[in-house]
Amino acid sequence: MQPLTAADPQNRSADILAQNIEQLKALFPEAVVADYTQVT
Repeated sequence: MQPLTAADPQNRSADILAQNIEQLKALFPEAVVADYTQVT
């Protein structure tokens, strides 16, 4: 058995926030603004 280290992919949690943002972009592409300076 080998000890786990911080670099092991098994130790990383899923990036839920990034996944949710990608799903929102797919559902509502017009609602997502890449640059906040474009918001009026």
